[in-house]
Amino acid sequence: MVNKKKKKRYRLKKWVKVTLWISFIISVLTITSLLLFDKYKDNIPKEKEIPDISTLRLNYQNTDIMARIVIDSIKLDAIVTKTSDNEYYLEHDLNKKKSIIGNPYIDYRNNNDLAHEKQINIYSHNVRDKQYRDYYPFSKLEQLLDMGTFNKSSDIIIYTDNRILKYQIYAIKIITKEENEHMRLITNKNTEWQNHLDILLNGNKYCKGNCKLDIDDDILVLQTCYYQMDDAYILVIARKI
Repeated sequence: MVNKKKKKRYRLKKWVKVTLWISFIISVLTITSLLLFDKYKDNIPKEKEIPDISTLRLNYQNTDIMARIVIDSIKLDAIVTKTSDNEYYLEHDLNKKKSIIGNPYIDYRNNNDLAHEKQINIYSHNVRDKQYRDYYPFSKLEQLLDMGTFNKSSDIIIYTDNRILKYQIYAIKIITKEENEHMRLITNKNTEWQNHLDILLNGNKYCKGNCKLDIDDDILVLQTCYYQMDDAYILVIARKI
């Protein structure tokens, strides 16, 4: 009887020791994990922060700065301006200094509150010489003339003072200087607007989905020069999402 009690106490002590060891190991692993996470948490990728447009205006001493446009798929990231005409930023930079590079700019007819615009037009220069393309952000739009790149590309993000506007790349086309349908900024969503959308998509090089924009769609149009033809332009047409 005594031996049975001793064996029972021995088994109980052994079980307690095992339990304590397991608890100790779990505690050590938990503390180690927390310490490692605390050490490396700053390296965890974060969602892209909204650029502070007011800070950009202050840095460049330029109140014409309106937004920032980002197309991650083709590594396009540019500050966008807007003034009282469509000529000034063809030959002036962000510091308002004379420059053959110019700066991407929004059509002067667009309202400053871009969130409520049915169509936003943004223009910028391209360049023939590939060695200078890093200085011309809209030269990257040429990448979308490759079908594979076009199909893989989707989002265009426009950061404004207090909003993030998201568009989906929908079509790309090459036009001549005589084709200027995209320059019509129609104010009402009616039959005229639908006809305008249909004309814009007509003659596209590539288009997504059923290649049909609806009367309720808002759009973004990006324009730059195309040097493989005389007096030609690339148009990227995107739909607001």
